[in-house]
This record gives sequence, structure tokens and C-alpha cells, in this order.
Amino acid sequence: MDRVDINFIVCIRCATFNHAPYIVDAMNGFCMQNTDFPYVCVIMDDASTDGEQDVIRNYLQDNFDLEDTNIVRNEETDDYILTFARHKTNHNCYFAVYLLKYNHNSIRKSKAPYLKEWEENCRYIALCEGDDYWTDSNKLQLQVNYLNEHNDCGLVYSQADIFSQNDKKTIGIWGKQTEMIELFSSSSQIPTLTTCFRKNLYYEYLDSIKNDPAWVLGDVPLWLYFMHYSKVFFIPQVIGCYRLLEESASHSNDFYKRAHFIYGAFMCRQYYAQKYKGTEIARKVARIRVENMLNHSFNYNKSLKQDLLKDLINNKIFNIKIFVLILLSKFKLGRYFIIKQRTIRVNIQ
Repeated sequence: MDRVDINFIVCIRCATFNHAPYIVDAMNGFCMQNTDFPYVCVIMDDASTDGEQDVIRNYLQDNFDLEDTNIVRNEETDDYILTFARHKTNHNCYFAVYLLKYNHNSIRKSKAPYLKEWEENCRYIALCEGDDYWTDSNKLQLQVNYLNEHNDCGLVYSQADIFSQNDKKTIGIWGKQTEMIELFSSSSQIPTLTTCFRKNLYYEYLDSIKNDPAWVLGDVPLWLYFMHYSKVFFIPQVIGCYRLLEESASHSNDFYKRAHFIYGAFMCRQYYAQKYKGTEIARKVARIRVENMLNHSFNYNKSLKQDLLKDLINNKIFNIKIFVLILLSKFKLGRYFIIKQRTIRVNIQ
């Protein structure tokens, strides 16, 4: 059986870096899927420095048939070491593992060329990063069935437990039915690790959209695109686990990193609000961005680097209260005054 004859229905993208303590959970979630179709999981380790590549190698050795010369493919270039193989017992499960020799993300080198050959003939794409994992063995089958039966649906998603790595316990559930307007103004309720979507529509998105790296959000623009050009379906069922780490791109205790994330995330939302809904909605998103930034400043009692006054002027937002709050946020005494007022209100309530 030659690899090119395998008609993969789903390609799972698993991007990972320094997830050595977690990657086995992710790989177990991929391998336990019960499907009536073949799927391939492309694991892309971006030159981890914590021993993750050894963990992945050992997992392949223990769980995959590396002796079947009709299927196995080993390849090495200046950029990566590739191993392609089929699971020993789940014969619908295939792994294509890329162990990158240098960190691509730090030099903004695209990994898309590595993914292309695996996605080229598949119908759907699923996502799960190396620190998250699936807990439902029917995740793929359930979502593929729905997409197969509903040609007007571009994206299916579900719910995920939120596991605090710090507290070593589940602290909530993420994911609910959401509309486009909600994505413009608040945190996404579409857990990336639970999604499955049409590859053709995704490639149309890549061809038509050029995102600004400063926006920091990689998933929200994609969800907005699917919502605009297709139907999106929510399955109210927990199918995976989102691992909440103490320090990550979207969750940081560093004031300036967090400020950068908030500002970039809402700049992204404003751009798409303008594109899909027009100036009035975009202006509302800009105001929400300013209000979120001010709250962040007062919560940490620190001054922001971003020019919020310029934001107000550029977006024609004329609000005296916000204007005064921006001025107060620039000075320690002004921030103290606002924080004190908040404390008084809380005590009264």
C-alpha cells in the first residue's frame, strides 16, 4: 500500500513547542479516535529545547509501526526530520511528525509548505496544539458526520474543560453558541482545540486575508471568516481539555505583554468589524478596546504605552468620561484616585 493511495478525510494540525510534559496527552487523544475513515495528524515540533522531540520519538517507537516499508517514510533535510507511519492498532490513524532543526517561529518562517502535501487531498482540518488534548474518542467522527450531512456548514466546534496547570484541577468549561457580533466585543467562545472545518474554505481564507502579526489572534479572524461565508454549528458537548498555563501568548502576568495582547486582539476585531459589518460596529469595537485597556491600566496601577487619546480621535469617539479616564491613567495619582473610587463602590455594595 503506497502512501499516496491513502485518502485522508481529516488532517489534524498539531503545532507544539516546549510541551514535553503535555504532548503525550495530545497524542493519546489523536490515536484514540474511533473513525470509519483514515486521518493524518501532522505534529510540528518547532525545535523544542525541553526534550519534547525525544518524547515524540519514544511515542512513535512504542505506538506506531515503523517497520512497514509500504507505509513508513523517513526523510531528513536541512530544515527537519520527518517520520510518517501508521498506528499499530488503530489502522485509521497516521502520524506525520516533523522535528524541526531550528525554530521557525522566531524568524517567521512559514511551516505551510510542510503541511500542504498532507492537506492537499483531505476534506477537513482539525486543530489541537501540543499542550491541549481531546478526551472524546468520537470527536472526529461526530464532527465529520455533521459536516458531511450539511454542505452549507463550514465549521463545527464543541466545548472543552479548562484545566488550570497551576491548581492541577478543572476550573470551568469553555465553549458556547456564539454569534459574529459577540466575537467582535468579547473573548472567543470557540475553543480552537474543538474545531473541525472545511479545508477548501480555509484555503480561500488564506488566499483572501492578510493578517497583521501585531494582531496576535490567529483563530478569531478565521472564525469570523467562516461565520461570514458559511454556517457554523455548535455541539454542546465536552470533547477535550484546554490547558491554562501560567504564562502564554494569551495569558500573561506581565502587564505590558498582556496590554499588547489586549490591544492587538481588539485591533484585529475592529478590522473585521469594519470589513463585515461597517463603520458603526467598528467604532463600537474601538471603544470597547479603549475601555479594556483602561481597565487593565487601573487593575495593575501602571501607565500604558499605547496612545488611547489617538484612538479616540482616529475613531471619532467623543466621550468626556473616557477622555478624562485616559488622562487620569497617565499619572500615578490619577490612577490612585480611580482605584480608590472603585474600592469605595465595592465596599458600599
